[in-house]
Amino acid sequence: MPKLWSKPIYEFSKGGKKIIIDVTTSVSPGLAPNKVVTDLVPFFERQNVERILDFGAGALRHTFPLLDAGLQVCAVEFEECFARPICSKALADARKDP
Repeated sequence: MPKLWSKPIYEFSKGGKKIIIDVTTSVSPGLAPNKVVTDLVPFFERQNVERILDFGAGALRHTFPLLDAGLQVCAVEFEECFARPICSKALADARKDP
């Protein structure tokens, strides 16, 4: 049986609309988080958002600031991405987070 997140493009439908989710790694690993991620945290707090689903998480550069802000984050990335050393290290660090 294939793993649910073992390929880079997923097709779903909701209410008759087709939804395509692309989790290919399009950003180079090692980049700092985009500033907008930390700017979004106060917005999430005002909206009572507690959980984030991060599709195309790459090297988890946006996952860690969200975790640090106290949010629960499910980061989804194409499995082969984590074979790259910086991504593998980020995944190991993320697994240490409670």
